[in-house]
Amino acid sequence: MHDRLFARQSEWAGQANHVAIFQGYAAELELDTQAFDACLESGRWTDAVNADLAEGVGLGVQGTPAFFIDGYPLYGAQPFDVFQYALELAEQGVLGQAYQPAP
Repeated sequence: MHDRLFARQSEWAGQANHVAIFQGYAAELELDTQAFDACLESGRWTDAVNADLAEGVGLGVQGTPAFFIDGYPLYGAQPFDVFQYALELAEQGVLGQAYQPAP
């Protein structure tokens, strides 16, 4: 389901019927749809998700994936080399000098 949500984000993001779309994905993936629906309806994770969302917004996150290395954001799916380079700079204490905010 995780992979499906990310791969098809353009289909559900900002849509009023996103719950129905998620339920359709659950059926397509042959998940236990009764358990899935019960979980959604329970609202058990609503507060945790909203808290994570608020934290991300407060940190300036505008999408996923988002990473922070030594306090500096790295947005989007990046190749391993980018992470390796950023970590090397952070270890040397010079990541801040190389950081360029997104336009």
